Amino acid sequence: RDELHAWGNGEKELKKSRGGGAGGICAALADDFDTPTALSHLQELVRRTNAYLVECDAQKGGGRSLLLRDVATYITQIFNVFGLNDISGAIGFTADSGAVNVEETLLPYINVFSEFRERVRTTTLTGDPATLKRTILAQCDDVRDSILPNLGVRLEDRPDNTSIWKFEDPAVLKLEMQRKKEAAEEAAREQARRKAALEEKQRLALEKAMQSPVDMFKSSDEFSE
Repeated sequence: RDELHAWGNGEKELKKSRGGGAGGICAALADDFDTPTALSHLQELVRRTNAYLVECDAQKGGGRSLLLRDVATYITQIFNVFGLNDISGAIGFTADSGAVNVEETLLPYINVFSEFRERVRTTTLTGDPATLKRTILAQCDDVRDSILPNLGVRLEDRPDNTSIWKFEDPAVLKLEMQRKKEAAEEAAREQARRKAALEEKQRLALEKAMQSPVDMFKSSDEFSE
């Protein structure tokens, strides 16, 4: 039935957004599975679709069903790719037992964010202004290195001060955490050994410098007789 009606600017723009969004998502996933960028494209496609529906309501006209179904089907397919859904041949989320419990899925991540926010707020309100920046940065590193890996999230800092995240096997991330901890502990032990050796060398040098000339000659074979 859609083909019987000429498309207006709204339909043309939505069709363009559908194609551009799919292209952007495909490129992002091909780029080392760049999930944040892919979701950004998906969010923009959803926003444009909602704007189209609002425009249709304002004009008291129904949207083009085939176009909307195409967009909805594609969005559902991307949900399936990300593991947010597992519905074959259907659109959107369903309420059956096979559907994902969104609240249960998001709860661990919301808890992490809530706890991190509370720590930052407490630090900002009660912390020492002289060390505030260092303390907050340390909290950010702790979330990256010790908390998110347990949820299967790898967070990496980029040289331009932005970050990129991706889902990964928690077991792999925990193993990396353990190896990093062991390397840091070994580095600390090596630093302690070097410090102790330096202090011993300085102690012997100081004892030698404090030795009287008489004792120095007595300890020498050349002047011992």
